[in-house]
Amino acid sequence: MNGNAVNIDTKAVERLETLVRDAGKVSIVAHIRPDGDAVGSTLAMLHYLGSLTL
Repeated sequence: MNGNAVNIDTKAVERLETLVRDAGKVSIVAHIRPDGDAVGSTLAMLHYLGSLTL
């Protein structure tokens, strides 16, 4: 495996999608005084969840 490989737990992703689908509404929040990483992670989750067919 090279240094750039990413190991994604597909079962965990499927569980997340099921939880979001069953919840109907979710909140995405970052910590107090968010830095660039927090903002980027929050936006990435927003776009990912928006891409799901619910």
